[in-house]
Amino acid sequence: MSFAAREVVTRADEQMDYLIAYDRVVNIMMALGEAGGVEVIKTEFGEEDRQTVRFSESLSPELMDQASELKLLLGLNPDLIEFHVTDRITGRAGDEILIQTRSLLSILSFLGMGMDVPTADAEENRILVTPDFLQTVIESRGPMRIRTQEERPEDSFAAVKFRNQWFYIDETDHLSKRTISAVQLLFELLAPAGGGVAPLLSLPTG
Repeated sequence: MSFAAREVVTRADEQMDYLIAYDRVVNIMMALGEAGGVEVIKTEFGEEDRQTVRFSESLSPELMDQASELKLLLGLNPDLIEFHVTDRITGRAGDEILIQTRSLLSILSFLGMGMDVPTADAEENRILVTPDFLQTVIESRGPMRIRTQEERPEDSFAAVKFRNQWFYIDETDHLSKRTISAVQLLFELLAPAGGGVAPLLSLPTG
């Protein structure tokens, strides 16, 4: 394997490690949220409002351990229960938590690496194919897997037909199902608020 190829594999592997840690963070946040162990509130800060993540002080021993693990994963002060949300990477105070997101286009581009490319499309150079050594990493540790076949899948969570091929997420693939549901939620959050403009009707009079 060439040096450039090894660099790509290393970067991909590091990114997957981040995804695994992120997945653990999400699982803990969901568990704490369902138990009322963590909440995001708005607090006044001078003339502005800012968001604050607050952990409950009355957690079960199991949830307390998960909250401690979450603080460790996020690099937070384990002795505090309240953290102000910031987007600053450097110069953060001990009571601040960094929250940043990728663009939706960047998220979709990365998730697209988990798609099985039809052989004909790859041979006709219709799509950029992920290298085999990188595909192996994504197949084993990626957040979403999109499978393809010519026949309509009988047991799929989501499916769409394009150029005589069916692209689908298997009903038993719970990780991919959760990932696509999260992407759908992001689309809804980014959609413009309010209804559309009503059509104008011209009615004859007289």
